[in-house]
Amino acid sequence: MSQPQGVVTEVQIIAVPEGVNEDEYSAHTYVLPTLFRVVADSITQKELADSQDVKVENWINGFHPPADFPSPGRLCFAAHCGDGSTHRYSGGYNTTLSSNISFEFSFAQTVRYRLIAVQLQRVKIDALGKMFAYLE
Repeated sequence: MSQPQGVVTEVQIIAVPEGVNEDEYSAHTYVLPTLFRVVADSITQKELADSQDVKVENWINGFHPPADFPSPGRLCFAAHCGDGSTHRYSGGYNTTLSSNISFEFSFAQTVRYRLIAVQLQRVKIDALGKMFAYLE
């Protein structure tokens, strides 16, 4: 993943077991990480140290869907994500304030994954009605 730009409300890691047949793939096979951390300029900003922390992060932030539609692993920074957490964030994480951001994670099995940053954008409409969108 390239370094995210602007304000990030959450980072998702969507992982499936290695060797899953693409034709038979479904969301039922998501694998949660056993470690998920964000490090900015060599400082750990937030860490979910084990699979239980990852499950709690999902639950605290309202991501507790039915068993037949599991959630991916998430690091949440949005306004609704501060309660009950060992880290106190409100709003999103402004990534433009850091030079280098890395996401570290591990799994209990071999997986294929995709890392996704959910970001806020600014939208501006000028006097002519032309719309502009920015991530910063």
